[in-house]
Amino acid sequence: AFNNATLNQFCIQAHSSSLRCGGSLCKDDALLQRDISPTRHCDERSEEAIHKNAFKCVQAGTSKCKGKVISWIASLPLAMTQNVIPTGKAVILKGVNPEESHEKRSFGFHPQDDTLLQHGISPTRHCETRSVEAIQERDTSGSALSMTSKSQKAAFTLAEVLITLGIIGIVAAMTLPTLINKYKEQEIITRVKKTYTSIAQALELVQAANETPGDNSILFSKEKSSAEITKELSKYFSGAKYCEAGANAAGCKNLNYKIKYSIVIQNPETSGAQLTNMTSYPRIVLNNGAVIGVSTRNSDCAEYTATGDIVNSDGSIALNPDGSPQQWTQTRNNCGVIVFDVNGSQLPNQFGYDAYAINVYKTKIGHGYWNANGTDSLKNILAGRKNPLVYTKYSESDVFEW
Repeated sequence: AFNNATLNQFCIQAHSSSLRCGGSLCKDDALLQRDISPTRHCDERSEEAIHKNAFKCVQAGTSKCKGKVISWIASLPLAMTQNVIPTGKAVILKGVNPEESHEKRSFGFHPQDDTLLQHGISPTRHCETRSVEAIQERDTSGSALSMTSKSQKAAFTLAEVLITLGIIGIVAAMTLPTLINKYKEQEIITRVKKTYTSIAQALELVQAANETPGDNSILFSKEKSSAEITKELSKYFSGAKYCEAGANAAGCKNLNYKIKYSIVIQNPETSGAQLTNMTSYPRIVLNNGAVIGVSTRNSDCAEYTATGDIVNSDGSIALNPDGSPQQWTQTRNNCGVIVFDVNGSQLPNQFGYDAYAINVYKTKIGHGYWNANGTDSLKNILAGRKNPLVYTKYSESDVFEW
């Protein structure tokens, strides 16, 4: 039981100096019951005054002073100018009497060891003499320094930003052209597949119309010219336009361009390279901009003999001892040749990249005989191989040492 003797002992132990904090033990008990620490004012009191207040508390017959947790607020208003201020939260629980050390000071302290306090154990506190101005200066300067330090750590200097942007620019300059070229090549490959499929479907529609499924010989009859074959075939492309051969074809003047071979081949008449002129073909212009040229062999898809100049590995024309070009001879059976450029007059206009030549046989279509017409690239594309395009970059105006 919490009796007068116990309270008397508490008062003697808790307030053993001439400077006392606790002249009002029973004040604000409603707050204490909710574990809320009211603001207490400390003044100089004698042991006799403290004893009197303590006995009054017990004699009141209340349980307010029995086993309650009495807490002292850690920080008091600046107006408080008492000589002694408690050094932390003093906890009294079921007769456990904390001992606190106090010194004279003008203002404030920061509580320590709150973990112990929460368990009902009051650690010894030590206060130091300090002025209000010193504490305010410490708090203000410390806070400002902390904020400034955090700001400096979170920011980049102008030099760091410029260096980073420079590195990004260099990396972009090195990689961006490659990425753009890869994107363009992939777009070309997709258009090649689409155009090739469109040509195959158009030929099947012609066969169905002529009631000769699987047979291209009716379209490529010996009696028909290249222009007649091209005009008939153009009907089976949705939204296509027919253009006659020649540079002055009505509505097709923008198609007067040349196509480079996939490899450099010597032009016997100049020091430059041979080219194929699209104006030599009657053409079909598709609604996606692709251009198709058609040439017949006038053979009814039967075998015939073809000849041409032999080309050395460097692209030069092989010559006989007398200076005449060496010739090759080959037996072929294609009905005709279809040349297509997937993006029309747009550059680069080169076989093996955006232009290709395919052979039309009696029962099928396939890649051309000559590699210079983009044969290797077309094989790779149709087979689904990676990096399928095979061609040599050069300019139409380049001069070569043959």
